[in-house]
Amino acid sequence: MNLRVSAFLDRMASLLSEGHLEAFAQLHRYPAVYEAQGTMRIYLRPEDLIRTVGEWRRNQWARGVRTITARVAAQDLGRSGRIRVWAEWTHHLADGTTTDGGTDLLYLSRCPGGCLAIEMIDFLSQSAPAETPEQPDAEALPAAG
Repeated sequence: MNLRVSAFLDRMASLLSEGHLEAFAQLHRYPAVYEAQGTMRIYLRPEDLIRTVGEWRRNQWARGVRTITARVAAQDLGRSGRIRVWAEWTHHLADGTTTDGGTDLLYLSRCPGGCLAIEMIDFLSQSAPAETPEQPDAEALPAAG
């Protein structure tokens, strides 16, 4: 399973790096949940997630990010068709340096045919993509504590 999970993270990183946000959104099951800093955002439709992630990507690229890579830091054994994966992200900048892109806990489920899909992402060490006040794309709920 680890090779499949690594390939899935590589695909996520590649789609984000290349700006293929529609394909990135299709990696999710809806409603998709993003949680960070005590706030949970629920995306009911791919279009909502695309807007939010697109804004996050524009901000990252304005700061010099040009490529994103990921690696599996840990994963559980999974059960009932679900698996938790701790992913560490690296941002590669235009000047050739790298920065820590944070660690996320991804809740993945197995699709028919063996593919993986994102049900939830918990942003553990960096802020999540967030809506600007002009684009309230998702319902924000306080995270259960």
